Amino acid sequence: SGETIARLKADAASLPLRQPLEQSSLRGGNFAENIFVSAAAGADSPCPDSLCVGDVLAVVAPRGSKRRCASSAAAESPTLRLQVSSPRRPCSKIDARFGRTWNGGGVRALCARTGLSGWFVRVLAPGELRDGDELRVVERPHPQWSLGRVSRLLYGMEGACDPPGGYALPTTREQVLSRWQGTLGELRELAGMPELARYEYRRELERLSAAVDEEPRRSCAVM
Repeated sequence: SGETIARLKADAASLPLRQPLEQSSLRGGNFAENIFVSAAAGADSPCPDSLCVGDVLAVVAPRGSKRRCASSAAAESPTLRLQVSSPRRPCSKIDARFGRTWNGGGVRALCARTGLSGWFVRVLAPGELRDGDELRVVERPHPQWSLGRVSRLLYGMEGACDPPGGYALPTTREQVLSRWQGTLGELRELAGMPELARYEYRRELERLSAAVDEEPRRSCAVM
């Protein structure tokens, strides 16, 4: 959204980038988005801290549009329903395009930690989406789990975004316990949340949870 791009510009301005970042390059479409949305008048900005995992979005045609004035047969056509599944974890192409800094101080890492590179949805009910249509949140099963919060907990962990162009999450019980900033109950809740996309999110959380549940190794003295 336009609001997300504005926040990204502000946050990226303080990054220690190898190549100066042209603020004009951070604009809608340059992150290979499929859909670009903006807030309606008086509505919350569609950003990582206002959208939650599992939110169901339904299309509402704007007043006075041809879709509202269509025949009753057309009005009975299926309404598009989408479900927010996860933040969008960026790849190294983001660093190649913006700042050429592939470690934890680059634009890719910033986006992964904050959710500012967009979000994915799954289609619950097919339908049409046209320029000017309004997407409205009609269900919110997990209001405590904003996309920004999920991003901060998972990819905001120490060292998670440091590998050049990639990610490295904790693999041992000790590492998880020292780096995970939420509660263990929250970790297990996210790992078992069916609405959260498994790829790049729930699968990683399942691994973290499994590592925590492993019995700590005990050393035995030999007499």
